[in-house]
Amino acid sequence: MLGFEREARVVTDALEPREEPTRARGGASSAADAKSTRAATDPCSLLTPRDIQQVAGWTTPAGTHPVENSADGHTACNFTEPKFAGMVQIQVYDHGGRAAFDRRRSEAEHLALGAGNVVTVPGTVAAFEIPEHGLVGLLVGDAFAQVVTLGPGVTDRQQHEMAVIVAGNLA
Repeated sequence: MLGFEREARVVTDALEPREEPTRARGGASSAADAKSTRAATDPCSLLTPRDIQQVAGWTTPAGTHPVENSADGHTACNFTEPKFAGMVQIQVYDHGGRAAFDRRRSEAEHLALGAGNVVTVPGTVAAFEIPEHGLVGLLVGDAFAQVVTLGPGVTDRQQHEMAVIVAGNLA
């Protein structure tokens, strides 16, 4: 495994939002009930190799899924530049919305990553970025997505442009 891929997994695993169970009719509480109300979004459909080429200037093969349908309800897609100049990971939490977004910002602050700067990203209800750690969090409807970048191949401006594309495709 490449060093920056290992680092991405450590950082993102430590900061994944935890799903809160929802109360179903009749009083039952079940995370599965919440999952069944919305089809899972394929994070690889939210950003394409062509988008990355246009924004960052490097080519990448199609995204791969290192995480699919995890216990906390998120899926991820990695786009890795073949010469290891960078990696872009899109994570999608199809449910949890505002609670997952707020929890992610709180966990980032608790882990001394900073609370994140509030930013404007068209198509989002709310968004924050932690540029020192290559992270943009997006709240789009009831979906929470993260755009995570590693390596020197993506600038803060380019990451923000990718977040705009992801938000537009998630809306």
